[in-house]
Amino acid sequence: EYQFDWLGDGQTDLSDWGSATQSKTWTTGGTFIVRARARCATHTDIVSKWSEGLVVTIESVSAPTLLNGPIEGIPNQSYSYTASGAISTAGHALEYQFDWGDGTTSEWGSGTQSKTWTVGGSYNIKARARCATHTTVVSDWTSELTVTIELISVPSTPVGPNLGNLGTSYSFTTGGSISNLGHLVEYQFDWGDGTFSAWGSSTQSKSWNMLGTFVIKAR
Repeated sequence: EYQFDWLGDGQTDLSDWGSATQSKTWTTGGTFIVRARARCATHTDIVSKWSEGLVVTIESVSAPTLLNGPIEGIPNQSYSYTASGAISTAGHALEYQFDWGDGTTSEWGSGTQSKTWTVGGSYNIKARARCATHTTVVSDWTSELTVTIELISVPSTPVGPNLGNLGTSYSFTTGGSISNLGHLVEYQFDWGDGTFSAWGSSTQSKSWNMLGTFVIKAR
């Protein structure tokens, strides 16, 4: 009968006595020395010495330890994020993948990659690494980094006079917009004649120097 020493120390991780072919699953990466010995199946106290050791390398990739990048932004703007600190126990080169928190992931590649969110909200992003040589050896994910993309809600339809005279100033009011980051907001009016107000108060004034019908909007 045969017994295997999976760690090479003769005591910590030994197989049962049995067949000359046995299996082992390692749960951690590292370099292990595997040995075997035999005994008489009838007189089980008669045991051989250990064989020479077979060096077995089990590769694992640790999760990235750092995930850096901006935590606030605006829609339709590209932002770069960097993951680093992952290690292959075999010393192999690594590739990285990012989960952007919106149901999409990046391609495997560089530890620095960019993302553009098109919708405001909070996104929990994370990253992981894999061996570039043995691509099935993949690390765990990092802890999540929360990124908030600021969204400003649409203001109310402007209110004010709907009839007027040339050269007379009239006030118009909008409001109701909210930043999901809790920031103060400013308003701009489109006066419908190809001109815009400055950014500022929710109430602003306009005088027209031409006759016509003008559709006023605010943002």
